[in-house]
Amino acid sequence: MKQNQKKGNPILISVCLLVKAKKKTNKMNDPAVDSCSAAGSIFNFQFSILFPLATFGESLVIGLEGFWGKWAWLAAPVYGLGLMALEFFTFGASNYQAFGNLNTPELFLFLFGAAVSAAGFALEKLIALVKAKKKA
Repeated sequence: MKQNQKKGNPILISVCLLVKAKKKTNKMNDPAVDSCSAAGSIFNFQFSILFPLATFGESLVIGLEGFWGKWAWLAAPVYGLGLMALEFFTFGASNYQAFGNLNTPELFLFLFGAAVSAAGFALEKLIALVKAKKKA
């Protein structure tokens, strides 16, 4: 009886996390751009495009490569928690520092991040279904 030998590649996971960390500081060091407007545009671009695309792509790769086997779907709430925490520790922290207002984490961001990740896993299942029909 063969078992699934793919347990996950720690190097791949580390690279994905480093790419996400680098995205935060992408344009912050440009002296030609006002730091406040640069930070706002980076965070807005990050939340609306980069983080959801990275989440979708990583979920798709996790599913296609068979990382974590049947437990891969547990990554969806983790990505949702990551998006919620990212917003809370960036916008929330800056708002608290500037105005003294502590905003609570947004539940919508948790649901959105989990839904984007689940969509990546669903596409993986669809690809696997199409491949299975082509073989049959």
